[in-house]
Amino acid sequence: MSGEWTQKELKRIVNKYTAVTIPVGISIVGNNRILNMDGAESVLKGASIIAVSRCGCRERLKKCDRPIDVCISVNRAARDGIRKGTAREISLHEALDVLKLTNEAGLVHVTYTVKNRNELSVICSCCACCCHNLAAMARFGMHDAVVKSDYVSVNSQELCTDCGICIDRCQFGARQLQDGSLVYDETRCFGCGVCTSTCPSGAISLRKRV
Repeated sequence: MSGEWTQKELKRIVNKYTAVTIPVGISIVGNNRILNMDGAESVLKGASIIAVSRCGCRERLKKCDRPIDVCISVNRAARDGIRKGTAREISLHEALDVLKLTNEAGLVHVTYTVKNRNELSVICSCCACCCHNLAAMARFGMHDAVVKSDYVSVNSQELCTDCGICIDRCQFGARQLQDGSLVYDETRCFGCGVCTSTCPSGAISLRKRV
């Protein structure tokens, strides 16, 4: 086989990867955020129109069996998706059911903004096995450098029974069992709240990040 790239291979690489030069001394503000359930519900309740579409990441990679019809868009982004036929309009009640379904499935609510618009436009329900953005966050941490995260989880040692349920729920690897006891690394927590909803002893809560 020749060591040279074919035109088809080069085109595939160019379409997949884009190099960006960042001038030294220029700060970049990321508008993407990770929301807990309350934050996601607040976005939906303030929307004028809501739409839902299929998760392209899980549909394409098929690395898990979590729900697919769960990508929510609001306002202008929702109207664009409906007009293009890539999304369908849903009610607030239906959208809240989607949030509940995805939370039960252990998915993380990540909001995105459309380029040149300041408003939150999309709430994705992400898993680290299929979503490349969430996978990078889980691997490298640095919540403060990648996305905005308003909350962080707090453990009550008195209430914790070391059952390990939160370990399986956490997409970021912030929790593990060592010698039968739960060890929690707060620096890896993105404050999604997925761990809080299924803790049987109520040992986990969220607090504002300082």
